[in-house]
Amino acid sequence: MSRNYQLTNKLFVLKLFLMGFIVFSPLSSFITMDIFHLPISLPEVLFLLFLPFCRKYFRFLSLKRVQTFVFLWVWIILIVLAVLVGRYSLYAILATARSYLYLFLFYLLFCKENNVSVDVVYYICIGTFCGWLLDAFISFKTIALLVEGVSVSYGPMLCIPMLLGVQVLSGKYKALILTLIFSIILMILSGMRRQMLVTVVVLVVAFIYTMFRNKKIFIQYLVVLIGFIGIVFLYYPIIENAIGSYSEKLYYRVVVKTESLITGESNEGDDMRKNFIRDFIEDMDSYILPHGFVSKQTATDRNTGTYNDFPMLELVYTIGLIGAFLLIAYFGYTAYKCYHLTNNNLSFVFTLSYVAMFVLLFVEGSFLTFPYAVPFTGYCLGNLQKYSRISILK
Repeated sequence: MSRNYQLTNKLFVLKLFLMGFIVFSPLSSFITMDIFHLPISLPEVLFLLFLPFCRKYFRFLSLKRVQTFVFLWVWIILIVLAVLVGRYSLYAILATARSYLYLFLFYLLFCKENNVSVDVVYYICIGTFCGWLLDAFISFKTIALLVEGVSVSYGPMLCIPMLLGVQVLSGKYKALILTLIFSIILMILSGMRRQMLVTVVVLVVAFIYTMFRNKKIFIQYLVVLIGFIGIVFLYYPIIENAIGSYSEKLYYRVVVKTESLITGESNEGDDMRKNFIRDFIEDMDSYILPHGFVSKQTATDRNTGTYNDFPMLELVYTIGLIGAFLLIAYFGYTAYKCYHLTNNNLSFVFTLSYVAMFVLLFVEGSFLTFPYAVPFTGYCLGNLQKYSRISILK
């Protein structure tokens, strides 16, 4: 069955949507922990439902190669280092190592030739985004019943550049407008501005790309953006009043902090990240050598929430300052090569994904943390490697 035929098959597309909705969204944690009462989030158990479907349609090169051997040994060494340092418990270390193992696995699957097109993953991302919205709504309603506050729903941030990139480069402007509307709704439900920051960055980079590479798409995209921004400004007072009447705390997180960011005024959250960066620079010499995996058990281990708010610290702690610099520089180079070498506009979404990851290193660490989110990280890094045409370990 050809790819084009697959994507015109409604049942095939529905299965892709459901896989994103159930497995690769935060809804997987709600299903496994709140419904099935499992002690930890296990999206991999839900993935077993789709394993026959994936084995039937998708083909990958064997993992029996030098790359797999090297990555497995790096993974084991980072676990051993963390144990020897002795800062965190073995359980906390293995919990973090599990997410990195999935990241490595998806990188290894997608850095070589395969038959999984960008269009296929686009429909998975639609399901993922819808699952994220539903999870945020469930959290929002739960918090509203218990106490005035805001819910937190951490989703796979890298589905955002995938969605927006495909929609802009393929001229799916109705879908683009819907995605932007639901992004605003998601920000309101979760009280988080991070996904909107990623959205804005991706839109700006895509704007610059189309301006130089495709004038026709650029003009259409410009008209859509101007129209959407005009609608937002028109209805902004109504949205602002609705949020303020519901919750003062939500109003502060969504409206006040966003306006402060736009006007350049400082606020508690942004000041906290500035302090993270300042402390990191001052203590940089203590991160020269790798320390192994960190703990993400924010309820039991002190200060581990810093790794989620400032994941650059996690990266340099885990693989060392030099290792982190080389890794960021290497994938930055693959993103540059991907932009220049490809003749397929859609592959530019992986350059967009790198830009999103770089921004996230300073604001949000879910793309390195949650088992349902790290597959997107591995997928994007693997495709950057593949499309850049750089040959490393076979």
